[in-house]
Amino acid sequence: MIKQEFMQNTMNTAQDKIARLRQRFLQRIPVMLDQADGLLAKLVVEPNEVDSKQLHLLLHSIHGTSASFGFTKIASQAAEGEHLLVSHSVSDTKYAKLGEIMRQLYALTEEQAESARRGADSLVKFPIAASTQEEVAINRTIKPVYLCDDECDQAELLATQLRCFGFICYVFTNTADFTKAVLSQPPSVVIMDVSFPDNAYGGPLAMSDLRSKVGTPFPVLYLSCHSHFHARINAIKAGCDGYYVKPASTTDLVQELHRLTQPSLKKPYQVLLIDDEPEVAQYNAEMLRMAGMEVHVLTQVPHLLNVLNTHPIDIVLMDFHMPDYSGEELTKLIRQIPQHIGLPIAYLSSETNKKTQFGAMSTGAEDFIIKQADPQELINAVSIRAERMRTLRARMSQDSLTGLYNHSTTTHYLESAITESNYSGIPFSLVMVDLDHFKNINDTYGHVAGDQVILGISQLFSHRLRSTDIVGRYGGEEFAIIMPATTKEQAAAVVERLRQGFEKIHFSVNQTNFSNTFSAGIASWHPGDKIETIRERADQALYSAKQHGRNRYCIADDNKEVA
Repeated sequence: MIKQEFMQNTMNTAQDKIARLRQRFLQRIPVMLDQADGLLAKLVVEPNEVDSKQLHLLLHSIHGTSASFGFTKIASQAAEGEHLLVSHSVSDTKYAKLGEIMRQLYALTEEQAESARRGADSLVKFPIAASTQEEVAINRTIKPVYLCDDECDQAELLATQLRCFGFICYVFTNTADFTKAVLSQPPSVVIMDVSFPDNAYGGPLAMSDLRSKVGTPFPVLYLSCHSHFHARINAIKAGCDGYYVKPASTTDLVQELHRLTQPSLKKPYQVLLIDDEPEVAQYNAEMLRMAGMEVHVLTQVPHLLNVLNTHPIDIVLMDFHMPDYSGEELTKLIRQIPQHIGLPIAYLSSETNKKTQFGAMSTGAEDFIIKQADPQELINAVSIRAERMRTLRARMSQDSLTGLYNHSTTTHYLESAITESNYSGIPFSLVMVDLDHFKNINDTYGHVAGDQVILGISQLFSHRLRSTDIVGRYGGEEFAIIMPATTKEQAAAVVERLRQGFEKIHFSVNQTNFSNTFSAGIASWHPGDKIETIRERADQALYSAKQHGRNRYCIADDNKEVA
């Protein structure tokens, strides 16, 4: 009920804001028409390119903004004048027709204003708003996992492993106790043994009985000693979502549990909107925000590069015709910067001339999005292009094995963290992590086992750290963690919990179990720090941890061992 009231209030606020923007633009149209009349009078006396271009920009602005606000008659009349101006040679007849169009625009504007005063003015359609704030935020909540296996020691060992990754895990050694627990509090995921002493298919039978009693379904992962076809197909018939042969790989289970328990939520798309018309810029920004996007409206165009360098922009929307800086000029500027060469750029314009559109796109823009009253079309167009950018950026920035940020992306975030702390004065901490005796693992168990360990520590970091922390694979077995607004003492407490969790994780290769540890060095930001200086302090602390026996961390500056 509270969420519904919040959403209704949000809609009402947005509608009020849009109404004010429309009214403000209606009041501006006569002023713009007065300017247009003055320019037309000068052209009648002495035709010239400068005044003709200014008149075209005014008509183009009235056309595009009116279309966005749903003033279709005004938009259509202004478009007719715009077309007449650019497609006909200079003549008295042309200017006479333009004069008539001006008079029609005055009349239509007054008619629209009168309609608004009577309350008969219909507002534009609104997009479907993001239903809750949670749908555009990263949710780190982990729900309980139920593990049912009659082999008590193995079940407790697996549960301990899962708890190291931050999962809440309850163990049941018989189906009766498990059934009672499910009926009392349904879990997010069930890990169920197939075979029990009283029945070789006790697990699937218990789940089949429960499904008819529990309203909300939940995923089931089966554990079994058998890997043959019939065992697997029977589990699938019983409704299994995953099948793991004992001893199950902890890293495989954790990866699947993470997928099942963590909602697939995305951060809001980041949109940069550039338009010389303030009303239409705010209108489009409001519509995109209602759809859950984060919009940066740029009114001071010379600040363009600063915005691009400080925000992870997914798409740039800009007007094509602007008086001081054209869309083509700004597109060329962006495309000449290597890190922005793949950034989607779309012109948000009322320009309908195909030849002009294709010529403009040859400078590097992806598309023209026509200004119109239906915001859902704008939202769909922006979402498709922004998602494409997200996918491309992820492939370029992530390590292929772990899914963590790669070296270059981590370095970029480190540079951003330094810039932010230099500006705000709030420190952050850098943690350099290195797996202990990793070469021995590869030599003893093989590179497949080494990859398993790297995946294990990556999953541990992904599950146990905050969503605001940046985790990257810095080298082969080396990792970097950037912890914003965190002192070295706070970082040390987190690293110690991670260290204790990781040393308890068991890895399995060819029926052989083994474990691993890591060492870490912690450094906090100092005023005036550069990447090299803070990285050097963290590396020195890591070296000290290695020298003092490994499986520990050290804090930079005095290299004093604290664990």
